[in-house]
Amino acid sequence: MNLTAFAGLQSIGLSQLFQASDRIVGAGPALHLPVFNRGALRSTLQSQQAQLDQSVGEYNQTLLDAVREVADVIANGARSSARAKSSRSRSRPRSAPTS
Repeated sequence: MNLTAFAGLQSIGLSQLFQASDRIVGAGPALHLPVFNRGALRSTLQSQQAQLDQSVGEYNQTLLDAVREVADVIANGARSSARAKSSRSRSRPRSAPTS
């Protein structure tokens, strides 16, 4: 919705231009309703909804990939730690029991 206003002067001759009776003032609202483009608006809405659905799907897949990568790193770190621990225990010379 728009509100438009104007003010001005109107006269036939320059000698009467600044008289009070020659002033013009007006105001009026303007309303724009999309009555006849319902189909275009509906198709634009459907297109935007499809784009949103696709973006949400891509975001979810990215999130799942990131969680999977973190889980793999944690699992590999645990395996490496276990291997290092077992290799350290194997490489230590066993001392003979003292009596």
